Amino acid sequence: MSKKNKKTKNFFLNILTVPFALLMNVIDLIMRPIQKIIGVRRMPYIFLLPNLIFFGLFVIIPLGVNLLFSLTGGTELYISNREFSGARHYQTLFDCQNYLNPNSCNEDYFWSVVFFDQFSFSPFFCLLLL
Repeated sequence: MSKKNKKTKNFFLNILTVPFALLMNVIDLIMRPIQKIIGVRRMPYIFLLPNLIFFGLFVIIPLGVNLLFSLTGGTELYISNREFSGARHYQTLFDCQNYLNPNSCNEDYFWSVVFFDQFSFSPFFCLLLL
């Protein structure tokens, strides 16, 4: 490798390493006091915290809201305006005599939708992916 090529390579490496070093110094300014406060052994929790917050906001909270909606009846948007029905919806869900036959359910549409999904919508969707 010639001297000119070596100088050019070092020049480009310096251009790339300076912003990276600055970024790492900024991160170090933030993380070092946190590490002193909570200790080295608890630092993984700091890195997991954003993921746990995201998971809680977009998975756990909607699951809880849906559970509350499933325990109430009516068409109102706010839970406080809906009538509490308890486990009545789950009782009608499991009252079917034959789970493979959606028509055996008294007044439940859940198994009809599952049947529709498994035998018409899902294969069609898989064909679209091909």
